Amino acid sequence: MSVSPSTLTLEEGETAQLTVVIIPENAGDKAVSGSSSNPAAATVEDGLVSGVAEGEVDVTVTTHDGGFSDFCHVVVTKPVIPVIKMEVEALPDMTVPRADLALFYCGGELVAAGGHSNGFRIQSSAEYLKDGEWHGMQMSAAHDMPFFTKLPDGKWMIGGGCSSDSGCGQSSLVDLYDPSTHSFSALGAQLYASRALTRAITMGDGNVLVSGNWYESDCMELYSATEGTFSYVKNVSAQRSYPYLLRSAADDAIVFGSYSNTGGEYPEITVDCYKGESYSPDLFAEWKPAAIGTGFLADNCMIGDPASGDYSYLIALYKGTSSSRTYALATVKNGEFALLPTNLEIPTISEYGQIYYAGPVIVDKAKQTGYMFGSTGGGSSVICFVLKIEYAAALSGGKAKLSLYYSDRIDIFPGAGNSSGIVLMPDGRILVAGGIYNSNYSPYSCVYAFKQF
Repeated sequence: MSVSPSTLTLEEGETAQLTVVIIPENAGDKAVSGSSSNPAAATVEDGLVSGVAEGEVDVTVTTHDGGFSDFCHVVVTKPVIPVIKMEVEALPDMTVPRADLALFYCGGELVAAGGHSNGFRIQSSAEYLKDGEWHGMQMSAAHDMPFFTKLPDGKWMIGGGCSSDSGCGQSSLVDLYDPSTHSFSALGAQLYASRALTRAITMGDGNVLVSGNWYESDCMELYSATEGTFSYVKNVSAQRSYPYLLRSAADDAIVFGSYSNTGGEYPEITVDCYKGESYSPDLFAEWKPAAIGTGFLADNCMIGDPASGDYSYLIALYKGTSSSRTYALATVKNGEFALLPTNLEIPTISEYGQIYYAGPVIVDKAKQTGYMFGSTGGGSSVICFVLKIEYAAALSGGKAKLSLYYSDRIDIFPGAGNSSGIVLMPDGRILVAGGIYNSNYSPYSCVYAFKQF
């Protein structure tokens, strides 16, 4: 009998199947058994070798009839994250420098709306990118630090935001964007509560749930698609700015986040339900949900299939201080939180310095892959990173595979999550637009595309 391969190298957590050939082929008893000389390093079952921990081991396969044997020498190594060069392309600058904007892809075009521009001035302008050129549009109101969500009819709702320059005040005004006509129109209804740094999500019935505020009290409110009005739903257990707002069922949703309506960090995290009582997941005793800015859309981090009743999302977690932070990933399935097992720890140090991650995890459901954006900081000579998360195996008892991509140095970049918009394009590119570095009074107009994932 013979075993192949004769040598094998595995990373911790990896598996490989051995091939056993019994001679003669017409042997009556072809039963075999396997054994490991060091089960602490590698195990074998039915010819499947599993790497357990760093070390070397001989895996021996022995026939039941005659006791013939052969072996495979296995070397188990500690996994090392692949670090891969990615391409970065500077796209045409927006016509208006913008930070805390609404950025989304619809109708085959990239749309940038609102935010604030030079001098921390709120913007009612918008623009769309087509054929390599930005084209200007006008909203009915200024929306700086707004919410935005896609409606069932293909239009987009953009609302709230700071009502005055310099990040002051809250707005109750709402716009609708029609991509077929490149036009905005004022929604007849205004928000129940004036809001900034807020979030919205479209429910299964077409209604829109809204929560989050800045320097004013918060509550949940609902836009009724049939009545065309916003109305109060319920109070929230914690006053939040830029919260996570995720659907947990066709007609239910949850709201949670780490930061208060004045920017403070909550020591304990509670989850509020559109329907039902608040709760505190065990996961949040150790980890907290990572901050997400204006660039968050719940649909962009969904990994489930609502058609089958699976409302699952992929989010980032953190613990530690801003200068010494550890990250992890979690799934949120129908309101239940669980750590996502990964084959490696999320790297926070590179040869170029510390990696600062920010913004949401964005998902390519077709590839069952998520992406988390990071950079060495902001300003000039910035290296950008994309953490690639191949999560399929982790949903069936295995571990998600992580890879890290890095860019050439970029002369001017706001830094990961610094009030930029971020979008995953249909062709797989990640686009980052606008943002700030240190000062809200000097936003950027730059747009970069990152690719080769």
